[in-house]
Amino acid sequence: MSRQRTSTDPQNAQPIVDMADAIQAIHAMATAIAQQSATTIQQAGTFAQQAAIRAQREALRDQREEVVTAARDLTSFNRQNPQKFKGEHDPDKVEYATFLLRAEAESWWQGAKQLMESNNEALNWCEKFEQGLRYEIKESVEPLEIRQFQVLKEKCKMVERMKQ
Repeated sequence: MSRQRTSTDPQNAQPIVDMADAIQAIHAMATAIAQQSATTIQQAGTFAQQAAIRAQREALRDQREEVVTAARDLTSFNRQNPQKFKGEHDPDKVEYATFLLRAEAESWWQGAKQLMESNNEALNWCEKFEQGLRYEIKESVEPLEIRQFQVLKEKCKMVERMKQ
């Protein structure tokens, strides 16, 4: 027979009957905690699924808004009856477009330059210039292997005048 023990704590009036009861109580608490943990994990999975569904819906809504905005902008643009490109050269328009693009190009170049410097790439203006030349000028100048930008520029001008 197990011994009966009473608590000396005045607030705890119920005696602890024996160890078997204590173990059974602890086991019941552990089971309850395990069930609560399983429920919490299941709820977390449900919340994650709901969040993924919400994110997917938001992405689809954003895509639809982009399409609608693009269509609205194109419609608005077409209402202005813009001139069609006819392949003609207009110096005024070229100068204006160049002016508008200059700031963008400078901003791009600063970023590209920093990227090239961080990758330890040499900034060789001659090679960069040669890559942008028309084929007929490039084939005449490239074999000369000129490494001074000003000299290369002058040679290209001479070749261009000769080819005209």
